[in-house]
Amino acid sequence: MRRISCAFLLLLCLSVSAQKKGQARIDSMIAALPAISIDTLRVQTLLAIAGDYPATNPTEGLRYSNLAIALSQKIKYNNGLFNAYSVGGNNLRIKGDYTQAIEYHSKSIVIAEALKDDKLLASAYGSIASNYFYQGLYPKSQEYSLRSLKINEKLGLKGGIAGNLSTLGNIYSFLKDYDKAIENYERALRIYEELGTKRGIAINSGNAGYVYLYQNKFEKALQYIGRSQALYEEMGNKDGSASNLQAMGRIYQSRRDYAKAVEYYENALRISEAIGNKLQIAQNSLTIAEAYVLVAKDSLPSPFKGALSARDGLLAKALQNANRTIALRKEINDLNGLNFAYDTRSEIELLSGDAVASLASFKEHIRYRDSVFNLEKTKEINRRELQYEFGKREDSIRFEQALTTQRLERQQLLGKQQEQALALNRQQLQLISKEKDLQRLTYLQQQAKLQREKEMQEEALERNKLEAKLSKEASDKQIAQQQLQISFDKKVKLYLGIAVASILLIAFLVYYNQQKTKRLNRIIGKQKAELEELGHVKDRIFSVVSHDMRTPVNTLISFIDILEDGAISQKKLQLYAGELKNQLSHTSVLMENLLNWASSQMKGFTPVTESIAVKESVDQTIALLQQQAAHKNIRIVNHTKDDTNVCADRNMFSLIIRNLLSNAIKFTPPDGFIQVESITGYGRVSTTITDSGTGMPQEKMNAINDREYLHAIDTKKGTQGETGTGLGLMLCKTFAALMKGSLQVKRNENAGSSFMIEMPEA
Repeated sequence: MRRISCAFLLLLCLSVSAQKKGQARIDSMIAALPAISIDTLRVQTLLAIAGDYPATNPTEGLRYSNLAIALSQKIKYNNGLFNAYSVGGNNLRIKGDYTQAIEYHSKSIVIAEALKDDKLLASAYGSIASNYFYQGLYPKSQEYSLRSLKINEKLGLKGGIAGNLSTLGNIYSFLKDYDKAIENYERALRIYEELGTKRGIAINSGNAGYVYLYQNKFEKALQYIGRSQALYEEMGNKDGSASNLQAMGRIYQSRRDYAKAVEYYENALRISEAIGNKLQIAQNSLTIAEAYVLVAKDSLPSPFKGALSARDGLLAKALQNANRTIALRKEINDLNGLNFAYDTRSEIELLSGDAVASLASFKEHIRYRDSVFNLEKTKEINRRELQYEFGKREDSIRFEQALTTQRLERQQLLGKQQEQALALNRQQLQLISKEKDLQRLTYLQQQAKLQREKEMQEEALERNKLEAKLSKEASDKQIAQQQLQISFDKKVKLYLGIAVASILLIAFLVYYNQQKTKRLNRIIGKQKAELEELGHVKDRIFSVVSHDMRTPVNTLISFIDILEDGAISQKKLQLYAGELKNQLSHTSVLMENLLNWASSQMKGFTPVTESIAVKESVDQTIALLQQQAAHKNIRIVNHTKDDTNVCADRNMFSLIIRNLLSNAIKFTPPDGFIQVESITGYGRVSTTITDSGTGMPQEKMNAINDREYLHAIDTKKGTQGETGTGLGLMLCKTFAALMKGSLQVKRNENAGSSFMIEMPEA
């Protein structure tokens, strides 16, 4: 659907390499865990594992954090318990469970206060501030950030100070005070660069890039976000990578490079899905939907449209992503997100021509917008109060810093001010004198210039009069010549027009006859090929009938002769009867397939569709074939759900299932297994029959998977010498196509084959 750039492939390789290294370290610690007998060392190892997991698998990281909490409580190891709650809170934050994350960090505050450790207390305050920010509770976030900053400045902890500055930058960014936001991010960056902290550099570079994006400074945004992305991929941080990729997509969307934008959005979506971040999944799905809407509305270069098909296909993809966003936003109760998602869906439905659905979506958009309105008013009040508080606090700090300097410089300034006042007076007098001289000089220059311009204008007027007279005489002669030329050109054009029209008419008639002949030749060729193929099928059917029906009939006659003679033991009688039953069963299946094939070739043969329960139909077919499967000790399992229904002809659908299950039993060795399962999605039901049999050659699978190939397929004997005609699969494909479905086959990784019947959902 789209092409990935070389640059993205390089970044992806670096990301995978970094993730493998991080996972190798985690695996080595997990392998060493059972051998650790010292409880405190075991707690530290659990914390190291939990601390390495957040960027790749926060759920697994939380599990190891909880193990560390339980062990620390058991051995009363308070330092370990503090770190366990902190690491657990970080994993919960990355999962998006901010409320529970705050609970974990609040417990760590109690432990830090009991230990009287200000450094731990500042760390816990900073973590709670970050979680309040992600929840949108900015006053609470500011309160805890300032608590943490005060302690960190007292202790001289540069890492903590940088973290607090980063959080304050986020708050300023929310308040749209972008200059102050950049100032805080840059201060935090300088500290992290001094400390060599990659994660801090990555976070603050990304945040600064987002602010530049809001200001439409795209080059700056790409520079900062690109630096952040390189560090995240080096560290294997999927959560940060997803956010950066989404931001890059918005940059390219703003530049109207929609193909590149969709590429970044979809890469961000895949990462969000891998880590299970529902908020990011919803955001990326909506941005993809919006990009597809822009592509459908805009007139784009042909390479992109060729890659993403036609307008209807784009709108269908947009609607699919919008619906996914709505489902996720409802799940996490994101009212503002639902407001935008329904607005986008309404636009998609309107572009698709579904005005009724568009109106319904727009009403939902209005409903959620009204719900958000009061909340937004409250947030705006909080924003303004927060800006005011920030302003007061910063003014107070600046005032205190400047007060000391002013006291030292005040005396010097007083003396200098007096000297400057005297010098200023002298300069003003000099300027006044110079200004008067300049005004007089300017006046005289203007008078001279006006005089020269007047003389030049009089000369130009005389020249213009003479030129006008000469020009009029020349133009009169030229007009007379042009009138003669126009008359001649009209006659030439008339004759040429008649000639060109005649040539075009003749060319059109020749071309039309050629095209008509080509169409007729193609139709005749196609009909000839179909007749030849029908003749081949007919010959094969007669061959099969002459062979497969003669044998059981002859066997039946021989068996009746033996019965008439009466010279046969009971054991042989049972043996011959069983063999005869198998041959007649094969003959019965052959006759049924032949009759169904003949019916399908008749004009007017149409399926009578109805709602069919797939599980019930499959169970009935399994019951019919159970004895045949039991003969080879084959286990058949039906995993189809009770509520799975298809819209199909009952007899045709039953015949398809029966033929495929019969083939699976035929080519599955004794003690094998067969399973049936169904998957529902996008208005279709896919029923898959998987066996552990001998498999199928690639050329036969290609023939079955080719929708245009509707002929008999060569067959081979089963695992116990069972024979076949090849008509069963041809009937399955024919009937599936008649019911607006399809039949596909693929080879399993271990053994056997999987046949997939896709039908419309009822």
